[in-house]
Amino acid sequence: MAFLNGIMLTGAVAVAIPIIIHFLNKRKFNRVIWGAMRFLQISVQQNQRRMQIEDLLLLILRCVLCALLALALARPALRSASAAGWFGQSKVTAVLVLDNSYSMCQSDGVSSRFERAQLALVQAIDAMPAGSSAAVLLASDITKPVIPQPTYDLDLARKAIRSARLCDRGTNLYSAVADSLDLLRKSGGLRKEIFIATDGQASGFSQLDDVDRILDEAKADVRCHFLLCGQQETSNLSVSNISAGTDIPAVGQPHAFDVEITNWGTQEQDSIRVTLCNNNDPPSAEGIIDKIDPGQSKWITLSTKVRDEGYQTVTASLPPDHLPADDQRSVAFRGFKKVNVLLVDGEPGSEPRDSEVFYLRRALAPVRRAEAADYLVQCTRVVPGDLPGRALDGFQVMVLANVADLAAGELDAITTFVKSGGGLIIFPGGNTQPDYYNSHLLNQVGLLPAELGKAVGDEKDDKKFSRISSKFLQHPIASVWTDPAAGEIGAAHFFRRYLLKPIDKPGTPAIAAAGAASVVLRFDDEQPFMVERQFGQGRVVLFASSAGTRWNDLPDHPGLYVSLLYRTLGWLVLQRDRNLNISVGQRWIFHPEVSALNRTAIITQPRSAGEERDSCTVEMSSDNLPTVNYDNTDLGGPYTVEIPGQPVVKFACQPDKNESSLVDISPAQKEKLAQSATVVDWHPGIDLAATMSKERVGTELFMVLAVLLLMTALAETFLADWFSRPK
Repeated sequence: MAFLNGIMLTGAVAVAIPIIIHFLNKRKFNRVIWGAMRFLQISVQQNQRRMQIEDLLLLILRCVLCALLALALARPALRSASAAGWFGQSKVTAVLVLDNSYSMCQSDGVSSRFERAQLALVQAIDAMPAGSSAAVLLASDITKPVIPQPTYDLDLARKAIRSARLCDRGTNLYSAVADSLDLLRKSGGLRKEIFIATDGQASGFSQLDDVDRILDEAKADVRCHFLLCGQQETSNLSVSNISAGTDIPAVGQPHAFDVEITNWGTQEQDSIRVTLCNNNDPPSAEGIIDKIDPGQSKWITLSTKVRDEGYQTVTASLPPDHLPADDQRSVAFRGFKKVNVLLVDGEPGSEPRDSEVFYLRRALAPVRRAEAADYLVQCTRVVPGDLPGRALDGFQVMVLANVADLAAGELDAITTFVKSGGGLIIFPGGNTQPDYYNSHLLNQVGLLPAELGKAVGDEKDDKKFSRISSKFLQHPIASVWTDPAAGEIGAAHFFRRYLLKPIDKPGTPAIAAAGAASVVLRFDDEQPFMVERQFGQGRVVLFASSAGTRWNDLPDHPGLYVSLLYRTLGWLVLQRDRNLNISVGQRWIFHPEVSALNRTAIITQPRSAGEERDSCTVEMSSDNLPTVNYDNTDLGGPYTVEIPGQPVVKFACQPDKNESSLVDISPAQKEKLAQSATVVDWHPGIDLAATMSKERVGTELFMVLAVLLLMTALAETFLADWFSRPK
């Protein structure tokens, strides 16, 4: 409005310009007596009145010309219905918003909600007056512009809508409404409109109050139309979760996958068949869930053999229904032929049994010597002095058992090993120097998840001991002991231990970069027994007591000891690949081998033809690691990544399970929304043009003013030429 006022003020000033020029051109004459002038006096008196009239007429035309120019630039409009009848309906500047979240793929057996929404927006374009313009946006939980600025080529807008594709994102229409309003604020025109074609799912209006507020603030200039294209559905089963567990997937061995099935419908579902398939192969396992009540979920565990080494996917599936996007869900993992563990023995001893890692080696590889070479876990024992110069790339996990301290080169090598994805387990003992660990491993590089306090207890007094508490079993490593069949977590006795202080404050920059620590298990006095946290791409686990029997009798309870070690080992190995499973829309980050630097990664998306591939370059990250950053993850399911000279990598994107909900926007919510927008329950037979024409009751006067401006300019030019001719 301030801009229009400025134009009108400028026009008012411009009208004065011809008048000023007119008066400036009036010359002042000095009277000179010349006898011959008396013969001209009669002629001048006869023509003087005619010349004054001509000059006044030209002055009026020039003033009108300036006024019309100012009015035309101000683009005045008449909003009455009678004006629309005389001058025609006002053209529209519109933003067309198409909901492409995965709930839109729901079908009634004939057409999907998405197809109906496309028809609704094409119909909205057909209902626009000639000369209108439109932008096209896709809306899910984010807004993606297809035609970012209004175009007068409405055929292009129709084509963009018809060729749009569904994604597997969730829905939140607030960002689409806000982005549409921002776009229209920067656009001209009398009539500004937003058309949002959606299925009316309640989750899409989770910010209904905010949507209503911003539309109400803008309704004087912008009119929003919600075209609800959904049809009520009462039945839907979904694969709402799938997990690969915490066990290491060993090649040639069965591996268990936990699958969650949710009944989103209003009726009980029974005899539900769930299948598993490796990669894209036929189903390799199946199970039946007897029944699931409405709004409830049930888990089923299915096992399938890990066929190959390396990256792969498993997909859980249900029989198809009217919402196909949630009938299957995939999880990516890595199969292992061998897991290599480096045991750094800080107390070798004179006899094998005196070694600090004696029990560790047997717990991690509990087989006969002849079978050890073929066993999943391969242990390599070294002493601290053997670390310098040793290549650590071939190991997945390193264990520091009662190691006193580390040389500078050893600490750097271990830090790089963990940062690039390796797992580190630390068992303290009598040789451990807490001051060194706290100053170097904690404050200097940020490796430790907890500060080592003082050692308490007496390893020689077996009458005083601590136990592991069964009250704190929330961590994935510890959760198995919530089942009594897994054994008693408090069976072992701990005679001497360190007091651990988990890191919960930033401290040094190195500590802040590593993040917060998690307590895995606690003693019965609630002091931490195990603490872990992420460091770079790897993780570190710190125990409060020794790995052997010097400070505790944990190895004397093989069921507990072996289970604890294997769950810890599996956690570290699988967490290295935690980025293989991400949410739809999340950036996928992967660190290949150094040899892949500057090579091109080719990514194949789910449900895509072979030629539809994306590519990105392997670049060095700020942590000096070769990195693949991939953002186009709008589809759920397995992705395949090929890098020349590297093993094929697979990862999986998992949609938001709440998008499977069948709950639509309520009548009360519709009524609230209708106060600031038009809400239309759209169906193919509706006459959208008639609905829109009732609201478009005004017209712009720009063309009328432009024609008058041109006619005035021509008249002024002609008369100026005519009046200047000799008479």
